[in-house]
Amino acid sequence: MSKINRKALVRRHSIVITEPDKRAPLTVGNGKFGFTADITGLQTFPSYYRYEQPLCTLAEWGWHSYPMPDYLKGRELMMKGYKTGERLVPYPAIAEGQAPLYIYRRENPHRFHLGMIGLRFVEKTEIEDIADIQQELDMYTGALTSRFTVRGERVEVKTYSMQTVDAVAVSIKSSLLKFGNMRVKIEFPYVATPSDINAAAAEHSICEGNKTKDVDASSGYMKLRRNIDDSEYYVGINYRKTSIENPRENTYELVNFFGDELSFVVQFSDKEDVKCGLTFEDAVLESEKMFENFWENGGIIDFGNVDDARARELEDRMVKSLYIARINSCSETPPCESGFTCNSGWWGKSHLEMHYWHSAHFATWNRSELCEITLHGYLEHMDKCKAIATRQGYRGIRIPKIIDREFQESPSDIAPLLVWQQPHPTMLCELIYRANPSREFLEKYFDLIEQTCEFMLDFLIYDEKTGKYNLDAPYIPAQEYHRADDVKNAVYELEYWHFALNIYKEWCNRLGKAPLADIDEKLSCLAPPPVIDGKYPAHENCPDTFENYNLDHPSMLCAYGVLPGWRMDEKIVRNTLDKILECWQWDTTWGWDYALLSMCAAKLGESETSVDVLLKDTKKNTYSKNGHVYQYPGLPCYIDTSNSFLLALGFLAAGCDSRPGCLFPKNWDVKVEGILKHV
Repeated sequence: MSKINRKALVRRHSIVITEPDKRAPLTVGNGKFGFTADITGLQTFPSYYRYEQPLCTLAEWGWHSYPMPDYLKGRELMMKGYKTGERLVPYPAIAEGQAPLYIYRRENPHRFHLGMIGLRFVEKTEIEDIADIQQELDMYTGALTSRFTVRGERVEVKTYSMQTVDAVAVSIKSSLLKFGNMRVKIEFPYVATPSDINAAAAEHSICEGNKTKDVDASSGYMKLRRNIDDSEYYVGINYRKTSIENPRENTYELVNFFGDELSFVVQFSDKEDVKCGLTFEDAVLESEKMFENFWENGGIIDFGNVDDARARELEDRMVKSLYIARINSCSETPPCESGFTCNSGWWGKSHLEMHYWHSAHFATWNRSELCEITLHGYLEHMDKCKAIATRQGYRGIRIPKIIDREFQESPSDIAPLLVWQQPHPTMLCELIYRANPSREFLEKYFDLIEQTCEFMLDFLIYDEKTGKYNLDAPYIPAQEYHRADDVKNAVYELEYWHFALNIYKEWCNRLGKAPLADIDEKLSCLAPPPVIDGKYPAHENCPDTFENYNLDHPSMLCAYGVLPGWRMDEKIVRNTLDKILECWQWDTTWGWDYALLSMCAAKLGESETSVDVLLKDTKKNTYSKNGHVYQYPGLPCYIDTSNSFLLALGFLAAGCDSRPGCLFPKNWDVKVEGILKHV
């Protein structure tokens, strides 16, 4: 079989925008930094996009906290105690009696907009005045080219992200530049109010806490120090054939009075290391080199010979999703649910229960080094996870759900009670190891795996009547509609415990280490997955799963597909899948639910069902032109959807341990390169 022409494959899906689309701004980035642009290739008309998919400039390090009121300083959150076996376990899950502190801890810290970079026309110009739009994102090189006219005058803007530093590089050509009729405006907004921080991350106002100071200036370069309350960062502006003006506080303008070309690079950093001498050409070379390496290595699928509209749609989503993953999901803290495209509905904080869906595809698509980057935060902040477990009286480390960059846990009446994120590091480490086995990797992450599993063992509760260890209340399963006190032996979580503990034992064997003393007893006596009326329910105490809890995530089927399902019965899994497809309330689902159902169906050998459910036509699974999936106003793009899509697509391409090989429909002539089977 001939080698796939990857450049041609990627470029047949280049994104072309010919009119303003509030849900399709385009982003350039480097995996830890993102710049989202409108039809001008810059952030010229932010208000037009604000409540659909905002135009943001975000970085991994870019966090801010509102000043804490004096009356809250020194106060600690009160905890809510939950009876757990013989323990009373404290959780930061109560707002009553401490609402101001509880809310402050939820809202802070949050990601913030580093700077708005757009065009300013001397003559008043609205987005409706932009005509002849031809904007193209070449995902093979990371080049965003925007061509348009303003009152009959042509404008061309090329936009790139640098890859070695957090910077956006721009080249502009237009006769409108002459005499300053069109300028580049660099504006530094304050952080949005709490009600708006979830999306736009910026408030266009001048206030006491928002300050910009020139700290260095020379020909073609200016260095700025930015302060937003207690957050400090630096901005370096490199410009050519241009002068720079400071017309008002927190605003700078690049102007070329005598020519029709202008290029510049704006770098952002939380340190003083912004560089003088960066050029647009530097950015072009960096971007082309990085993206060529990304596309020419790792997994890819060519559907070009398949005469089926579904295959063409799968290929289009694949290319766009791979690009989105590369520029949004390669930070050392697991990425937030909107990456660096815009802020998420949780103040830009990371959700560790989504880490598997964000990052596992990197390992199975043979880009395991990008998956490993996202594990670094666990190693750096194990002490925070240890402190949570110790406070609650457990051994090992407990992985929290909502975190900021420093792994500080956010209070919530739901989040602290979730547990399905606990085995994620084990799963991700195992997938990375399988992609690139080495003893060095095992030794580097063994302590993380052992301590997560030590907590998992301690979390089980023994039932003297049955002689079984249960995953018993209180906790909230992935399907968050259940009361913590009601949940017992949730199918997905129970099987994830079984999987991770067995993988930990395998790691011990690989390294010649003795496993934790109580693991064999607890594994041998672990409660089996509950079955009610020939189907797997959400959990043991939920006989009305398919009548009253047929909404949100059908997560019980993660136990067969996402997981190997070593203890699952295939006939019962099939009955459960059939019932879900018949009765589920699809408007309540989330983007990654289609991936889990697709993986389950593929493992059952139902290839047609697997493809159909992956492409299911629902609101939460509708892809915009830019490859993003809108969920609701506070979550305008949901990268979990596109990343989980890649995981499921890779599963169809390469299968899993118990069902290896291509699982696409038998009559599809699909070419697959570099994709590894799932567990």
